[in-house]
Amino acid sequence: MSISHARISRAEISDAGLLFLKLVAFAAMVLDHVDWLLLDGALGFHDTLGRVVFPVFAVVLGINLARAPDAALPRVLWRLVIVGVVASVPYVYLQGSVIPLNVLATFAIAAAVALFLRRGQPVFALPVFLVGGAVVDYAWFGVVAVVAAWWMTQRGFGYGRLLVVAVLVVPFNDSWWSLLAVLLGYVALCLDGPAPRLKWLFYVGYPLHLVVLALIRSYL
Repeated sequence: MSISHARISRAEISDAGLLFLKLVAFAAMVLDHVDWLLLDGALGFHDTLGRVVFPVFAVVLGINLARAPDAALPRVLWRLVIVGVVASVPYVYLQGSVIPLNVLATFAIAAAVALFLRRGQPVFALPVFLVGGAVVDYAWFGVVAVVAAWWMTQRGFGYGRLLVVAVLVVPFNDSWWSLLAVLLGYVALCLDGPAPRLKWLFYVGYPLHLVVLALIRSYL
């Protein structure tokens, strides 16, 4: 992994840059959930640095949706749905309510919207967006953020897409800490070189860390 300042002006984020975003966002997500779900915000992480998690994952998913061939999009969608259902068991216990659905449901709704738009079927995308956005975490702001990242990536937008996505979730987060995603995006764009995709990091790590947190709470 090396640093390349020339990449800053390019639309494409390298595999090393994507891996950096995934690892930072995943670590921040775990700390955020520990603070929120176990410590009732005592660390101060949930309301500050934790606000960067969703914008970063939204950009990563948007990029992956744009890169995926048409035939792969339904598989991505169903993977999100299945893992989201599994994660809902510990999530509902920890959250204390069914609604809003966990963030994998947000990503699944966004992936479905992107799939329909990619197929030229906005008549299906709109009701999925309206109904799905009403019951998922980050609501319509979150769905729009992922779809915006996908749309801009397809059209070759570069660094600016991170700022747009971060700003989109500010109203829901009620925190300008979301804009730290822009700084992380800048670092990611500077990284060059190959790196493992670790595509199962989030799919396995998300439900697994919720199970661990649920077990810890049940014994506290």
